[in-house]
Amino acid sequence: RGQQGDGLSALMRRVVALFQDSAAVQILLEICLPTSEERGPASGAGGLLKSIQHPAAKQEEPGGGLPEGGSADKQGGLLSNLREVQCLICCLLHQMFIADPNIAKLVHF
Repeated sequence: RGQQGDGLSALMRRVVALFQDSAAVQILLEICLPTSEERGPASGAGGLLKSIQHPAAKQEEPGGGLPEGGSADKQGGLLSNLREVQCLICCLLHQMFIADPNIAKLVHF
């Protein structure tokens, strides 16, 4: 009877760990979703990307320089930071799914 209890205990630990991993995956996926501010008026496929000007397409100010404050640079920097975080999260999730394919079965999209 002791062996059955040990087996059940090990199974329960595995199930709890699996559900914890599943919850972590769900949280990470939700972090990757764009916020309403990120969607903004240019919502739709690639809305965030469309709202940011390409560096070559920046228009110069009448004084001959780029717009003051570097708001386009800040916005581009935020995009690259957001993209980097999303890529890191995707890499981690990929590794988790490879390590235990059962996690993918538990995650609800």
